[in-house]
Parts: sequence; structure tokens; C-alpha cells
Amino acid sequence: FFYIEEMLKEFEFEFKKKHSETKRLAQSKKLLSKNDGKVPVIIEKYKNDSTSHNLPTLSQSKFLFPVDFTYLDFLQIIRCKLSLSEKDSIFCFFKNGRLCQGTKTLKDIYNEDKDSDGFLYCSYTFENTQG
Repeated sequence: FFYIEEMLKEFEFEFKKKHSETKRLAQSKKLLSKNDGKVPVIIEKYKNDSTSHNLPTLSQSKFLFPVDFTYLDFLQIIRCKLSLSEKDSIFCFFKNGRLCQGTKTLKDIYNEDKDSDGFLYCSYTFENTQG
């Protein structure tokens, strides 16, 4: 795993600002009880870097993903939802700015990195690899 120290200091999730912890906890419990085999994930664009203005924003931030999806499956879904080209490398960070191994399942990532409110938080950024 890799850790991005500056992300810890700078990134704040809009979802957390808009909803109280009590409300978020109630939402995650409801989602988990009604959607066996899926995990609730909040995905937001990392806003504090020089490339973020070029990066699309997802139309929604709250998602449910199958627990057996790998990190690579997860990245592919995000890439599709953002309509990124093949030349754009996307990076998704979880708790403590961690990048995960491609074969790690969302169940494992969720169990290791879920927030106290029951959601798994993910921030994304990208790098254009061809100039």
C-alpha cells in the first residue's frame, strides 16, 4: 500500500458536510440491511490538486458495489462513469490516503477502511499520461 500524506490534511468529503454523522450512520445501516452482498461507498473528486479542474465530477456520490468486486473492477466502473480516455490514469484513495492492490476485494477494503458512519469513502484524481 502507498500513503499520500497531503491528502489526509486537505481532503474533506462534501457528503460528510451535508449530512450529520447520525444520519449517515442510519443511511449506511439501512443500505447494508437491504442490500446483502454490497457495500456503501461515497466517491468524490479530490479537489485540492492542480489537475482536478480537468477531471469530471460524478453525477452522484453514493454507490453500492458488490463485495466481490476487486479494486480493478471498481476502478473500471469509475473510469466508465467519468468517461475517461485510455490515456488518463485514475487513482482512487481510501482511508489514510491508501491506494489498494488491484486484486483486493471491496469486502476487504470495506472491512479495513470503512468510516465509523458505515460508509467507505473514496477520493479520485487522475493523471494524463500522454501530455
